Amino acid sequence: SLMAIGVNLNQNNVAPDCIVASKIKRVDYIAYYANQSAMNGGFDPGPEIMGGAERGVGLDRDGSKIALPDSVTSQLTKLEALIASGELVIPETLDEVDAFLANQS
Repeated sequence: SLMAIGVNLNQNNVAPDCIVASKIKRVDYIAYYANQSAMNGGFDPGPEIMGGAERGVGLDRDGSKIALPDSVTSQLTKLEALIASGELVIPETLDEVDAFLANQS
């Protein structure tokens, strides 16, 4: 059967029998963070990168009808924790991907 992963926002309800999960931009958290920073006097205008470690992105399974084995969800949770801690750094360029893959063997 066909399966997919949604991107940018929760798309699980679009095809709940096909979409396993959605990788989402946490605009809600980013807006909250910016407001808190402004209220506490720490707001610095300009671009700011908010990835997994900063809770700016996340994985959402709400609305998906596809059951994943506990071993898969457990591994996903572990990987998210490694990314958030900075122990696992996701490559951003093709050169970084090549180096990342070379270190996996």
